[in-house]
Amino acid sequence: MLRLTHNQGARWITGAFRTSPMGAMTAVAGLMPLHLQLKKLFERSVIRINTLHPHHPVLSLLERRKAKGSTLHPNALERKSKTIRNVIKSPLDSVIDNPSSEIFDPLSEHIKPGHRLVDRHPDKVKFVLMPKNRKDRDEYHNSLNLAPVREPNALHLFTAGVKHKFDPSPLQQALSRGFHL
Repeated sequence: MLRLTHNQGARWITGAFRTSPMGAMTAVAGLMPLHLQLKKLFERSVIRINTLHPHHPVLSLLERRKAKGSTLHPNALERKSKTIRNVIKSPLDSVIDNPSSEIFDPLSEHIKPGHRLVDRHPDKVKFVLMPKNRKDRDEYHNSLNLAPVREPNALHLFTAGVKHKFDPSPLQQALSRGFHL
């Protein structure tokens, strides 16, 4: 069923005929092959389960030792026989089989507004946007290359070329008035 939906989506994106080869259509549409997409989602789900709040409903579907103290659901995996679990092939079974050693606290004090680096040290955090024209951009890149030499005790962080509109002035105004966002 998923493959049919995937193929139909590729057909809609490309506007191709029904007789067009599916491999070519998915490539032209820019879609990942379905088995790779499912593998990616599966691997990420194992990681994301560990970041859930202890009372999240999904945790009640796991085994007691992985449920973080949640009350088990009547259809929890712990209450299913091995035969039924092999038929279901739930991705939640892989969470049980692939334990993570990392511990996440979704309600940590450090991630709440007012406790972040930009909130605690607004005078030391600078938001610098790359110039738009080519000449200024070259000068900007040269200054970035020399920044560690000019300021050896400073920490310089950069983001990848994500194009978004961000105006730091409202943030700076709010922080100067003592408000925490």
